[in-house]
Amino acid sequence: MKLHASQKAGLIEQRIEILIANFTTKNKAECLESIMSLEPEYRLKYLNIFIIAVNTLGEEAMVDLLSAA
Repeated sequence: MKLHASQKAGLIEQRIEILIANFTTKNKAECLESIMSLEPEYRLKYLNIFIIAVNTLGEEAMVDLLSAA
């Protein structure tokens, strides 16, 4: 079954919400797993945010970055 653009956008939005929830519960492995399940055009963007945040930023900054992206 092929998804329409709006359905695909909805699924991506849900995955991003899960990603944010995983990070706020400090479950970095699940957060990374969620990123890797995104479509390629989104995966790189969120992977870069994740790497920067894990290495340099605190939890609040990570959630803010993911929410704004």
